[in-house]
Amino acid sequence: MMNSMSNLYGRTSQDIWNNEYCLIVKRMKLIISYIVILASAFVLSGCNEEVTPNTLFSAGEGGLNLLLPTVEEDIKIPVIYTRADTTLNVEVDPNVFAVEIDGPKPKSFDSFSAMRDSGVPLLLPIGSYVVKAYFPINVEHVSEEPYFEGIQSFEIVEKQTTNVDFVCKFKSLGVELQLSDRFKKLLEEKPYSYDYRVTVLNGKADKEFNKENMSPCYFKEGCERLVVKVNIVMNGLPFPERTWYFTNNGNAPRQGEYYVITLDAGKSDVKMTSFLYNKEEGEK
Repeated sequence: MMNSMSNLYGRTSQDIWNNEYCLIVKRMKLIISYIVILASAFVLSGCNEEVTPNTLFSAGEGGLNLLLPTVEEDIKIPVIYTRADTTLNVEVDPNVFAVEIDGPKPKSFDSFSAMRDSGVPLLLPIGSYVVKAYFPINVEHVSEEPYFEGIQSFEIVEKQTTNVDFVCKFKSLGVELQLSDRFKKLLEEKPYSYDYRVTVLNGKADKEFNKENMSPCYFKEGCERLVVKVNIVMNGLPFPERTWYFTNNGNAPRQGEYYVITLDAGKSDVKMTSFLYNKEEGEK
């Protein structure tokens, strides 16, 4: 009788058990999947919480994101030309600029790169600050590298990051010496009969130009006038020292200017000339 009923419905008790077992397994897998999804969502929610900007800061604290300073372009630097043409091409990597931060919690770094390596944003107490970036460092009055400097004020707001960018400007009084073509020819033809030594002074420091060193110099301070002392040997005979004074069309030389002075010497005469004034500057 049972066999006939089983055959009638086409299912045995074993078939029913197998189907129930499969259904239970599927439900367990579905429950496990829900658990995994919920756990993943919890973990992801925790990660997002950690990178929320507010969690970076303590109470009364904010952040500074100092952007790489822009260096003033060459074309913005006034160049006082002499009769010899020149092209001012100053290349400075702002990553090497020293950084000083003045405010409630002063900080200083040997370079912009070192400041970035210390962590971004830089954590600071709230308040008013001033940041200065400059290069080169440890220069008292004169250097053979141009001095650039940028200063910018900013505010640190609680639990916020402040982005600061600024321009580092040419803050030197640059001086370059060039030789006239006729004097260079004499030096090449008779190197032992012709020589020169030119000293430039700004009242704070001096720089000597000679055969071995013609690198431009950069004074950190301006002056009332540039003093140029010339000692020269022509035809084997030393000439008495002569002095010239240079200004910017009557205005005092100052930071941000670049002077190119030309020494012109023939077989018996010496000149220091300026294209700007189209005349010799006051010889003493």
